[in-house]
Amino acid sequence: MRRHLSAAPVHIADEEGYFAQEGIRLEFVDAPTRSMQVIPLIEQGRIDVLGASVSSGLFSAVKSGARLKIVADRGHVGGKCEFNGVIGAGMSFPSDSPTASQLRGRTFSINTTSTPEFITDRFLASRGLSTKDIKVVSLAETVEPQALRSGALHATHVTEPYITSLRKEGHRLLGSAREYAPRAHFGVIVFGPTLTVRNRSLGQRFMNAYLRGVRKHSEGATPSNVAIMTKRLGFDAEFLRAACLADVYPDAHIDAEWLDEFQRWAIEKRYAESVIPAADVVDGSFAKVAAARLAADLR
Repeated sequence: MRRHLSAAPVHIADEEGYFAQEGIRLEFVDAPTRSMQVIPLIEQGRIDVLGASVSSGLFSAVKSGARLKIVADRGHVGGKCEFNGVIGAGMSFPSDSPTASQLRGRTFSINTTSTPEFITDRFLASRGLSTKDIKVVSLAETVEPQALRSGALHATHVTEPYITSLRKEGHRLLGSAREYAPRAHFGVIVFGPTLTVRNRSLGQRFMNAYLRGVRKHSEGATPSNVAIMTKRLGFDAEFLRAACLADVYPDAHIDAEWLDEFQRWAIEKRYAESVIPAADVVDGSFAKVAAARLAADLR
């Protein structure tokens, strides 16, 4: 579970003792970012829960027989504030609304085959362009800010904490995810077969605690939430109070219609050959049970 703001609900749940109350002790590890590297670890039970981006690799793995399941929302494009979008270097674009000619041939850093490319593609399409009209590179997110400052990179898709800090530096929000990709899941919780097959009761207990963390996270930049995110994720408290926090559905459900839209896009990009039924990829039962339990506790 990487040090991203979209991981905050898990850390809040852990710090508040919700997992401990379910008899769970979490061990956080940095998993590989590429599907081909991380999926075998999930299948082998070396990783039980993955905080992942939606990618064509997840669907391809399921089609090939992987027993992983997307079980909960970890962050989607909502309406509160700008959590993610396409940022352009201030020195490269004269305004926040560049023309097609100002975008064509520019260098973009994109995490391909996943939601960041989906969002970027939708933004480019609004100008009559596609990724074929730009130069695509893949830089580490820790490198992208410096590359923007130096002029080596013209634009990139970013999430918080970078979107706020880069805009403060004078870089431009060229494409708001809220405008070009509403409802897109940029983060999901994935269970491996340890929790979907061998020990579903443990998976349920994890979800019970996670959903409580989601509800606590939804309270926003409260003193306790800020303290936890500062401690666990290493972000400055003043920044967190001003930053946009990820939108997570209160019941952590997965938008199956959007997943189908994403898969159709992946087919257009030739990352996939067919749409896999949502039921083959998503198991929403854990979140439904956890939400019902929370509702009962509040009565």
